[in-house]
Amino acid sequence: MLSSSAANSQSRLPPEIWTEIFSLASNVPGLMDTDIPDPFSEPNYAPSGQCIDVKSVKTFLRTSLAMALVCKHWHSIALPNLYRCVLVQDGRSGESLCRALRASKSQAGHPSRALGSRTRHLVLDLQVQSELMTFGSGLMPWDFKNLPEIVACLPNLQILSASINISAYVSRTPYYGAEFARALTGTCGASFRKLHLDQNSIVLFAPQDGHAILSAMPQLRMIVGGDASFGCPSSWPELPHLSSLSGPGNQCGTCQDVVAAHHTPTAFPSLRTATFRLRYSTDTGAHFLALYGPQLTSVHVELWKGCARFLDALRTRCPRLEDLRVTLDSEDDAAYLRFLPPVRRLGLALGHRVLHSAEAQEKLSRTVHAAIPSSVEEVRVFGCGEGVRLDTFRGRELIGQPGDAKAPPAACGVGVSAKPDAPLVMLCAGQS
Repeated sequence: MLSSSAANSQSRLPPEIWTEIFSLASNVPGLMDTDIPDPFSEPNYAPSGQCIDVKSVKTFLRTSLAMALVCKHWHSIALPNLYRCVLVQDGRSGESLCRALRASKSQAGHPSRALGSRTRHLVLDLQVQSELMTFGSGLMPWDFKNLPEIVACLPNLQILSASINISAYVSRTPYYGAEFARALTGTCGASFRKLHLDQNSIVLFAPQDGHAILSAMPQLRMIVGGDASFGCPSSWPELPHLSSLSGPGNQCGTCQDVVAAHHTPTAFPSLRTATFRLRYSTDTGAHFLALYGPQLTSVHVELWKGCARFLDALRTRCPRLEDLRVTLDSEDDAAYLRFLPPVRRLGLALGHRVLHSAEAQEKLSRTVHAAIPSSVEEVRVFGCGEGVRLDTFRGRELIGQPGDAKAPPAACGVGVSAKPDAPLVMLCAGQS
């Protein structure tokens, strides 16, 4: 227990300082980010299908709640911090959150004092389990019922992360998003910065509403995940602040008329980074590059069979490309490295089939050494486990020497300089 003198000393600190302390103590890297600060930092999306990181969200909530429960003085200051990121996983949590936001809004006296005005990130991790709740009944599952009212209480929302799992017993994808989409764009469209749509977002966002939704978000900077069926970007409204787009060639940004010469690119003057999943469609990816390739300086691509055409488009359509990160899910994918365009920095993200096979690592090492473009000044390896030696993935001239450092702990990325006359440079993923 704190002494009376210590307690008095604490109470004399300005609330602004305590707010900053609580914010730093509960900080989860990337949770509130609306930009990718480094082209090689891990975005909140993985081409291999990684879901929204609900575990990190829960870590933030647990830490924030623990601080709010210490004492009355801390509670009054820490409670708004707890509401910076909110999570809905089922009907019970949705109803509880909705009730708390309504009560705060009615008691605050001024909208800026309501807890909902502090929320910057809404995370939806929901399920559609029953066939009864799909078509014809006119009913909406409890899990989705409170979402429109929740969003209506969040006037300063900047990030929406949505992942919706549909049970195998549901034969057709339902749509529950009409009221939710209207509340989202009407309440916080002007403040919105980032859409992270992980899976089955069509439950909340109908394809025909894509243009209206994007039009209501003029400050949008990132579309992450590539799950929304918004159509070809040439049909989108102008988004002057959009800097990063994940998923063109999957569903977000697909275009059935991929050879249409009459398509003109919508103005995305800030667009610099794109992520592609080629296992779905190399044609739509190449079509996207034909429209926006000259703007791109950083690309993340998951190599896949038949991706040579896309890599050729990457070489011819992206004259400003400096940073390229490729995902290698198997050692056979490394064969496509010989088609890579000249870049300054190359990142290799290793899939689990490579990480758990010594034979695959050895084969990949031989291929990488022979295929890295001569223009590459720096190579980074992402996803290294403890069993992966750093020297396995060094550049052509920098073969491992006795006594060299081993790989860092699991899930850390490392990098080396590929210049033959340069000293060895080791870089953790996300550092520059």
